Amino acid sequence: MTLAGAFETILTKAKDSKLSETMLLSVKRETSFIKRKLKISPVECVILAIMLDGDAVASRREIANYLDCSVLKVMTLHDDFERLRHKRMIYHTYVHDYNGTRQGYRLCKEVVEAVTYDERFQPRDPASYTAIEVMRDIHAWLNMTDNDTEYYSTMTLDVRDLLNSTQHLELSKQLMALPLSTAERVMFLIAAARLIFHHENEISSPMYEDILEESFETYDICNGINNGTGDLAKLGLLENTMNDGMAEPDSFQLTEHAIKTVLKEFHINLTTRKALTPDNVILPEKLTRKELFYNEEEQRQVERLMDLLSPKTFNDVQQRLKDSGMRTGFCVLLHGGPGSGKTELVNQISIITGRTVLVAQVSQLISKWVGDYEKHVTELFDQYEALAAKSALCPILLFNECDAILGKRNERGDNDAVGKMYHSVQNILLERMEKLNGIMICTSNMPGALDKAFERRFLFSIEFHKPQKETKAKIWRSMLPEIDEKTALALASQYDFSGGQIENVVRRQRVEYALYGHDINFDSLNRICHEEGYDKKTRCIGFCA
Repeated sequence: MTLAGAFETILTKAKDSKLSETMLLSVKRETSFIKRKLKISPVECVILAIMLDGDAVASRREIANYLDCSVLKVMTLHDDFERLRHKRMIYHTYVHDYNGTRQGYRLCKEVVEAVTYDERFQPRDPASYTAIEVMRDIHAWLNMTDNDTEYYSTMTLDVRDLLNSTQHLELSKQLMALPLSTAERVMFLIAAARLIFHHENEISSPMYEDILEESFETYDICNGINNGTGDLAKLGLLENTMNDGMAEPDSFQLTEHAIKTVLKEFHINLTTRKALTPDNVILPEKLTRKELFYNEEEQRQVERLMDLLSPKTFNDVQQRLKDSGMRTGFCVLLHGGPGSGKTELVNQISIITGRTVLVAQVSQLISKWVGDYEKHVTELFDQYEALAAKSALCPILLFNECDAILGKRNERGDNDAVGKMYHSVQNILLERMEKLNGIMICTSNMPGALDKAFERRFLFSIEFHKPQKETKAKIWRSMLPEIDEKTALALASQYDFSGGQIENVVRRQRVEYALYGHDINFDSLNRICHEEGYDKKTRCIGFCA
């Protein structure tokens, strides 16, 4: 018996059963098996079975409809839902259907994985949470609270439990140590979520009145901030927003003190009020260690770069440059064809050296509005400097596919607004690269398209060529340990692939094995290579004779 099989049996027998005792007795064998692996009761097994069949999400009404009972009957299962929630197996969410939107529950991904792979349920260890992940959960809970007294009470308990279980974080430690009431803590978190996820340091009355219960306490909190007598004001956490030098009543913002202390893990730029979010920050502990293979000369250069960026060597070299009156920043260019491992090398540098990576999303820097492009580039470097100031190790600023922003200036032209804008942005980049006191890595598929002024700023430049036969064989063996050396060499000889192309073929093969049980051998891999459209040695691009 498997978990999936046991839940399927329970699901079949629970249909239109009204959750009767007879039905529960008929699935006693299955619920006993599930209990050994997931530690849940028979009724909780039924709840999870229905949720698993509903794309891991369900409302009370959907569960009632499936069981052919009233919603009131499902409401009597409140304690069962709460036990599942406290075990971190489900959490509150919104359920959308043709009847509209209502509150419901969603399974945690660890439960789905346990059932899928027939394993014991292992809830996520709170010690692995980052500050941004804590705030993301709280932000979702806040969004689901809409003058719902029952849910508000549950939400505040969830927030308290999450903060108490993540005391390794400065955010959680300070919020639980500060002498704040539950409602005051929620008010602060509303403002924090607004700043972190929406980049707006202002909450007006509609924003918090939809979440906080309407009570004298809410009125007292607002009045206390307005006149400076409340705890949030006296502790220097919230203050009135200003409009033309006048304080706006019942409109509040986080103070500079709150941003620097309670929210310091978010590295918020005090000028722009923007936080470094998961979209542009990569932590080394979140990456996966991989073995990379390059041709002999490229491998030598990569090892040299790795050695340079190791904490001790990097600090020593920076100090020597500083003592000599030279620039202390390190700008590196990695260039080569698609799939040659440029970006993955940066990930491995991050893991090995323990450095955080701030990713410059070029598409997000570009703007159609006059002046915004320049402002975004300036803000990016300001963010990097703020991150560097708060990091134990100097972080990496990564410009992926930098051709779009570091292209040759004379190709842009000076006669139109767009050309002038690009020149202005590139002048800012050149100036900030000159003043950089850190590590900047750029990747490019077309190094010849870069402006000469930028080329001179790169201390290191590594060109990645297509892997030679021996290197390709190593890549095949590392991604498919099941094949022997002879098969790897045969594939390497027959197909002139980059590492990225080899990975695509291997992923396709893994999918086929999972779906159909196809054996891993030269013939199956050879077939996939042809089906994927890769020619034997070369590929004709453009017009061919």
